[in-house]
Amino acid sequence: MVKSTPVLRLVFKFTSALIIVFSSSAYAENLASFYQSGIREYQIGNYKEAISYFNQAIKKSPKDANAYYNRGIVKAKMGNLVGGIADFNKSININPSTKKAFLLRGDLKSRLNNISGALSDYEQAISINRNDAGAYRSRASLQKRIRNYIAAESDYAKVIDIDPKDLNAYLMRGDLRIKLNNYAGAERDYGKVIEINPNDLNALYNRGNTRINLKDFTGAIDDYNKVIDIAPDHLNSYRNRAIAKWHLGDEIGSCNDRKKLIQFGDKEVENWIKTLPGAWCREI
Repeated sequence: MVKSTPVLRLVFKFTSALIIVFSSSAYAENLASFYQSGIREYQIGNYKEAISYFNQAIKKSPKDANAYYNRGIVKAKMGNLVGGIADFNKSININPSTKKAFLLRGDLKSRLNNISGALSDYEQAISINRNDAGAYRSRASLQKRIRNYIAAESDYAKVIDIDPKDLNAYLMRGDLRIKLNNYAGAERDYGKVIEINPNDLNALYNRGNTRINLKDFTGAIDDYNKVIDIAPDHLNSYRNRAIAKWHLGDEIGSCNDRKKLIQFGDKEVENWIKTLPGAWCREI
């Protein structure tokens, strides 16, 4: 294994998370050529060729954690999740402080429904670096998947503490807070996203829905108006705005939104307006 070798770590998540090793020694330069060739083949989609180059790197340096790590990424990209985990195992055994190896192995375990194993790997990654938003984000996503909403909310809060401009973390926490019936908290999270990006459709629409739950029908209508201004064919905004207008006693406005849905081809509303419950709107 080459020691005292500078390492360039690229962007995470199975696309460009590979590691390139640079050194001035002839031995290491030869090893680095395998890395560079493997990465080049990986980036253009020649995964078998990439595996071949990383195999050569491993043959040349069997105790090189990075070579197993890189090969594990390529195997995962090829759909060989078990093989990817095996390579990450070897990488971690050689270098137990490689945070990204734990994260990627956790992702593969999650995809194989090894929930406890994935959570353990995310915890290991967090223990190595407690200020890595990505580790909390990965664990939060898995906690949400297994409906452990309180734990997921806590992890997204940690992501936000580390990176206050992570809009997706606010959106995800807002969604979780709705599941936990914390509508006021969800409204604040969606509002934070809108504060940073006033044209975020998901935040505007979700805040509108949250405001309906809070019986702030005027605020909900304002949000739906903004969504429709940005995306005039956002049918659910017309549908929910009609409900909000009805609660405020604006029957004409509510009916107009329902008729707009009919213009967009909504058969359910078209059939409803022909029935007795829809007669009031049909006559407007």
